[in-house]
Amino acid sequence: MITCNRKIIPKYGKLFIGCSAGLDSISVAHFAKYVLKRDLCLLHFNHKLRSQNDLMEQRCVEFAKHLNVDIEIHQRTESINAKDSLEAQCREWRLKFFKNFDNVILAHHLNDCVEQYLINCLKGCQYKNIINSVQNFGKLNIIRPFLQTKKLSFHKYILKNNLSKFVVEDETNKNNRHFRNWIRNEIITTINQRNYGIEKVVLKKIIGTT
Repeated sequence: MITCNRKIIPKYGKLFIGCSAGLDSISVAHFAKYVLKRDLCLLHFNHKLRSQNDLMEQRCVEFAKHLNVDIEIHQRTESINAKDSLEAQCREWRLKFFKNFDNVILAHHLNDCVEQYLINCLKGCQYKNIINSVQNFGKLNIIRPFLQTKKLSFHKYILKNNLSKFVVEDETNKNNRHFRNWIRNEIITTINQRNYGIEKVVLKKIIGTT
């Protein structure tokens, strides 16, 4: 079941949906169009780091046509700084693109929050919010209404609505050299083998801050 925090979504105006072609953002865009019944525009940022990025862009264009909505695409032109985290640079590039709009919906979900909770614990961070449901950057509002939804619910939604043909899963998600991937693929898997309750713990923390 997809849980959407509708109270943080503006009631009027067009919604801009960050769409990577991953199953999360494909689900959210479809949900916003057919369940929330909102006027949409998809936003896709092509990082131009590997050949798969062009396939992701292509699928997003096809999906926008399927939904009969507009799509805005930006391809990276910035140079990569080898001294800085590539992941951090990618976030900055996307944010720069998003700042051309006002209300941008992102598809972060409960499993993302579990990952961030464990990352915060390991790094000794004590943030009140694990992932902020709303962030303001001038005229831009980054909105995350699906933090209480499990990734499995997005999987089921994709299958139910026959959307698999639009989905491209990022091939780098399997690379455990990235800290977040190691948390996701190794640490959380190990935790769930012993005690499948980490999602409930994090969900209570999310509900307590909303």
